[in-house]
Amino acid sequence: MKIKVSNLIVRYLKRVFFEYILGIPGAHILPVYNSLYNSKIQSVLAKHEQGVRFMNEGWALTDVTETSTTKRLIIFHPVHR
Repeated sequence: MKIKVSNLIVRYLKRVFFEYILGIPGAHILPVYNSLYNSKIQSVLAKHEQGVRFMNEGWALTDVTETSTTKRLIIFHPVHR
């Protein structure tokens, strides 16, 4: 059975209960975004890397103060070489 690495990444994220992804699709991360299409993990897109940073900080502040159950978040962005 052949399975794409991007599908394995999405399966793992579901297994460890990630519900949201902040990021900028592009470059080498596009296959993961394609695999997210059929999953329940929600993707929140940003236009700039600093925007993702501020979104992450806001998420952390509201998550700690307003809810007792933590909703996990991960950040994806393309690597520039």
